[in-house]
Amino acid sequence: MEDALHEFIANQTKEIDADMQHTAAALTGVEDEKNITDILYELYWKYPDGPGVYRANASGDVIVTVPYTSMNDALNNPELQAIMESSFSNATDLRLEGPVYTQAYGEVMCLILPVYTVDGVYDGYICLGQSPEILTNRVSLCSADSCERYDVWIARPDGTVLWHPNSDLIGHNIQTSHLFDEFRPEMLPILEKSEGETSYRYRVLGYDTTVLEKQAVWRTVEIGGAPFRVVLINYHYVNPEVVLPENMTDVYLQDIVRSMYLYAGSHSKEQTFTEINDPNGLFAEKGVLTFAYDMNGTVLAHSTLPHMIGEQRLNYREAYSATNPIISMISRASQGGGFTHYYTPIPYSDHMATFDLCYVQSVDDTWFVGASIPVTDTLFTYSVETRDELHKNLENARKYLNEHGMEKTLEELMNPSGAFQTNNSSMFAAWYNGTLLTTSDILPYEIGENTFSMVSYHGGSIGREFVILAKSGGGFTYYDTDTGVYLIYIEPVDDTWYIGTGVRVGDSHPST
Repeated sequence: MEDALHEFIANQTKEIDADMQHTAAALTGVEDEKNITDILYELYWKYPDGPGVYRANASGDVIVTVPYTSMNDALNNPELQAIMESSFSNATDLRLEGPVYTQAYGEVMCLILPVYTVDGVYDGYICLGQSPEILTNRVSLCSADSCERYDVWIARPDGTVLWHPNSDLIGHNIQTSHLFDEFRPEMLPILEKSEGETSYRYRVLGYDTTVLEKQAVWRTVEIGGAPFRVVLINYHYVNPEVVLPENMTDVYLQDIVRSMYLYAGSHSKEQTFTEINDPNGLFAEKGVLTFAYDMNGTVLAHSTLPHMIGEQRLNYREAYSATNPIISMISRASQGGGFTHYYTPIPYSDHMATFDLCYVQSVDDTWFVGASIPVTDTLFTYSVETRDELHKNLENARKYLNEHGMEKTLEELMNPSGAFQTNNSSMFAAWYNGTLLTTSDILPYEIGENTFSMVSYHGGSIGREFVILAKSGGGFTYYDTDTGVYLIYIEPVDDTWYIGTGVRVGDSHPST
């Protein structure tokens, strides 16, 4: 199976390289921004799980980003700002830079390829932002007779973990991070040799106290001139029991956080953190997870993940959307406080997650406290196909918009038997000033109504959140209504309006 994995990844890297080369060639001699946008979207739609794609000119200035503004965070990276003609050895030299940080997707890698004029003059480059998970893009390791389940993780030879089934380990270094202290000597052979087999002990911190014996086989693959260790490990199914609190109301959750806030106001930070961390402390309640973060996503205190204290959870991934729920918490806290939902993935499980309701409140402008509870005692099976469906909706809408224009696209979005109607999802559009451009099942309001006055089940200004998300380049969020929770994907069209799509994925609030 390790040979099958190596072959799959080798083919995957060749496909990425070929797609980048095709895009760079298609951009030769193209100066019109609309045409550049259309060409970049063709590449983005093949790899939509990252933040986006941009085109820079020979001076390094960004001409076009798709989705609109989606790569702005990454553009502040000094490595990307330093890209110039001498950075490439030849016209087909695919480079890899990073990881670079993006707010919605955490640390991503940037695949970079030069673009030339028809006369062979250097004309800038294109950059595709992607998670290293792209190398193992939904690989199925099957023989002629059966399929076996394995897990895959990816690291640089220097020890930096680029992808892992436990997303809290992404970005940390096997050689230096305390998260690997317990088992480091057994994992070092993976870094020291380009390929081989070994075994090492491991346990899922915060989820399972059982020490597991992992059998690992690894190979080295290269993309953009950079080597990666791709590690195939034996599968271990973790199916933890979901512990429910005695009181499952959102008011109860809010009261716990408010008591934490009041305590923090009359005690030192250290005392507050001690109480949150203490399993028998003032805020310890059965089935309730309590925590404190600073506004940069650093864990200050945590009732179930004490090993993460002092670490930034910038690469933590939510299950359905693969984005970072800590960013949503920071956004809520910076607005004074509020509720948010997320699916918490269970590492090393068969795509299982708990569906959690969270409430956060800022203590001051530097940190906040919060708590979460599971909505039900059911473990949910999540699927990347749900995310794919929403990506596909926006791809189809964008193509239709390019061909037919805004007016026809808005009409088609509202057509009950139109091109964008599916059994599961719904689509909508609005101006950045909040004015609704369409009606839909998700936003069943009149055209012209202002979405800024609309609130979610738990009081969030959902219209403002959609606009904030669109202006930052788009991405995923949740919208909780009185009938259910929707996974929403927002994508900006330009700097005036956006299109959104969503699908119902759960109940809105805990049942008492």
